[in-house]
Amino acid sequence: MNLLLKLSTLSTVAIISAVSMIACTEVQYPDMLGAPVVTSSQNLSCDFTVSPDERWIVLTELAEKDGPDPDRPVRFNETLLFDMRSGERIEIQFDEKTAELRDNGIRPEGLGCFNPDSKNLYFARTEMTAPRQVERTFFVVNLEETPLTYSLTDGAYCAETPEPEPPALNVEQISDKEIRISRMDGSLAAVHHPRSRFSRRIGIFTPDDPSWRLSFSPSHDGKLVAYRISETGLLGFSAPSLSYVIRIDGTQEDKAVLIGTHTYEYHWSESGGLYTCGNVKSSDHRRAIYKWRPDQF
Repeated sequence: MNLLLKLSTLSTVAIISAVSMIACTEVQYPDMLGAPVVTSSQNLSCDFTVSPDERWIVLTELAEKDGPDPDRPVRFNETLLFDMRSGERIEIQFDEKTAELRDNGIRPEGLGCFNPDSKNLYFARTEMTAPRQVERTFFVVNLEETPLTYSLTDGAYCAETPEPEPPALNVEQISDKEIRISRMDGSLAAVHHPRSRFSRRIGIFTPDDPSWRLSFSPSHDGKLVAYRISETGLLGFSAPSLSYVIRIDGTQEDKAVLIGTHTYEYHWSESGGLYTCGNVKSSDHRRAIYKWRPDQF
């Protein structure tokens, strides 16, 4: 009996030690690697978009408002604008007509879209008014006027963004614990292994997989690509994924650049810069948007 108890105790200690070693694995975050934090918040959602001129970031945060039950506030995603020039986070106001629609449950949806010169931001709201009958309401924010205010408009005139092509990379899953990424000329760009010896496997979607965009985000000119490697831990759940950038037209000496972990969203600018969104650090729930310069890759 004592032997069984001792073995059980030793097994428990071994499991706790293994989990502790995984938890203590050093994690590098973007702000430790050279990308400045643009804005951060505990309620920040990692859904965001950037204007063509890179002055404005549209982001969403979890907010609360009074509901029928005073003890149970209603939660919703609030759309905010971040001004890259002033560093100000701006709540968009409603004019008289859009305020009436808002009070009746009709408010702008999603992140909207910018027009090509970044002077207007458009939103739409789609309502099913009858079977097979859809009514769309369009909102516009004039970014040259203050305060920034939702108004009604007749349509959305958005800058066109071409659909990205899968990156020109060869991705080989050698085993559950090794991934090799090389360019089309055969030059090796990266070899990935689990960060912890207790991890069961690492994974990535290949460029020819229909779900490739869950792993890869190519720049507009196709010369750079950001990607993430997922990792499954000892207990079966996914550990924080690591994110990297590869130069597609690089040489054998141009290796993948680590841009951090807990990275949920990427947005490439026309100038070749990269905006990312992820956790600030593992010990709190704050998220941040980071900005990487083209010369950092």
